[in-house]
Amino acid sequence: MIIGVHGRGLARSQAESLVSQLAEAGGDYEVRLEIIEDLGSSLPPLHDDHVAEHRGEIGQLHSMLRAGSIDVVIHRGFDLRGEIPDDLRIGAVLPRQNPYDVLLADGELWLDELDESHRVGVVQLRARAQLLDYRPELEWNLIGGDAGDWLLAMLEGKVDALIAPGAAIEQLGLQDRVCEIFPPELLVPAPGSGVLICLVRADDEENQQRLRVLHDNDTLIEYTAEVALVDSLGGVWEQPIGVLARLEDETLQLSAMVATPDGTRILRDQYVSAIDDACLAGEELAALPLPPGADALLRCRDPGAHPPTSAARERPTHRPTP
Repeated sequence: MIIGVHGRGLARSQAESLVSQLAEAGGDYEVRLEIIEDLGSSLPPLHDDHVAEHRGEIGQLHSMLRAGSIDVVIHRGFDLRGEIPDDLRIGAVLPRQNPYDVLLADGELWLDELDESHRVGVVQLRARAQLLDYRPELEWNLIGGDAGDWLLAMLEGKVDALIAPGAAIEQLGLQDRVCEIFPPELLVPAPGSGVLICLVRADDEENQQRLRVLHDNDTLIEYTAEVALVDSLGGVWEQPIGVLARLEDETLQLSAMVATPDGTRILRDQYVSAIDDACLAGEELAALPLPPGADALLRCRDPGAHPPTSAARERPTHRPTP
């Protein structure tokens, strides 16, 4: 089994983790990585490593998968956005990693201890909007690029603290730098946070069977509900939309938020549903009192943010279903 991956730190770390999990599952086949040279991105840098900033590279991986030069690609749920090309299939949705946002700093530092003397970096518009609502007196600086750029900003002293997705930090082995983990009551995560999805060719039954041992259907149910909510709101994933679905006690519990990028207006809602139809659960939450106000908020634009773009995106033909 050949797993294709671009060489950047976070993507490679995720692929190496997949190799380890397959080895632990005891398959009687060889697994290796095919490191692919990064394409130069023609898109402007966005303020979020979890935004599909390198969509051309995703398309390149899918082309290689179709051609048979690689057998598996692994995507973050946020990058994939629930869209599965018709000739590809989900081989496995891996058990969800930490979906929550975390605060990193050199020493012990808590969110409520921050003051005007601290330079704080944030990597998502969604997180910045909620933090501006919670602590409007502080300056929340957006940091673009991937996880390496976030950490470089800290190493170079550009920021004293960083708020970033916990799954990315854990995948890089930096848990010891985490000072605080934020509950969704304070920061609703991005849809698909902590979700990793393995894609294979639709006709590759052998590798679909090999990956099945790693599949976690509970994570797929949660991810499906989150995708359905974003779709039902009609928003795009670069906008300040947060949603988290968690399976608890045989129910699906959803939290959602929509905000203006500057945090001056923010809407939150929660919903509890049965788990038999995850798509319907997301759609039902979107049908609650959230949408009338959400529609106006989603039309707002942050003059400091790059506009959403659909460049180099494949046309989706179907979505994952539990």
